[in-house]
Amino acid sequence: MFLPKKSDIFDRLVKQSALVEETAGAFKEMTHRWNDRKNIASHLESLERNADEIVHAVTDAIEETFILPMDKEDIKELTESLDDVIDGIEQAANRIVTYEIPAESKELKDFSVLLLETAAYIHKGIILLQKHDYFSNEFAVCYKTLHEFENRGDVIHRKVVALLMKDRPEMMATDLLLAIKWKEIFQILEDTMDTCEDIAIIFERLRIKYQ
Repeated sequence: MFLPKKSDIFDRLVKQSALVEETAGAFKEMTHRWNDRKNIASHLESLERNADEIVHAVTDAIEETFILPMDKEDIKELTESLDDVIDGIEQAANRIVTYEIPAESKELKDFSVLLLETAAYIHKGIILLQKHDYFSNEFAVCYKTLHEFENRGDVIHRKVVALLMKDRPEMMATDLLLAIKWKEIFQILEDTMDTCEDIAIIFERLRIKYQ
């Protein structure tokens, strides 16, 4: 079996985290260009397929590389978590189209902006890991900010649950089925933000582990 002299796993992880940011950017665009949501959702499906290919490539590289830049378990956890974020965003977009959500909402836009900001810090953190810059203030800011963003996501999610009990035209609390659809969409987004916080926890653990 051929064993590469130099691992390119981090290059793949950086590419994957860039795809997380691109996916979040497309979702933000979808929420702000409601009339074009079907086309953008289709684009998100394509990004999700590209992400799956990267996961397979990283998994193969782990098995084919003799000297890894980090422990195998850490690499697997990172690539799987990054993939879960992309899957979650694409799933939310798919539900919006499949459920034929009739109107946009301010809270959905706010969550999409938060996701994009979160993705940017994830990408930045992966780049710093590639540079083995575990101990810089810049890296610490990454995972601390991700924790803060997850808390902001909680606030938006709780607000949406409360609004679903009120008479909001775009969410149509009087339409029980539509309220259930909105609740599922925001639960997917909330779960995705939880995965982003899981990445922050991985960052913190790596900072301690490799000091």
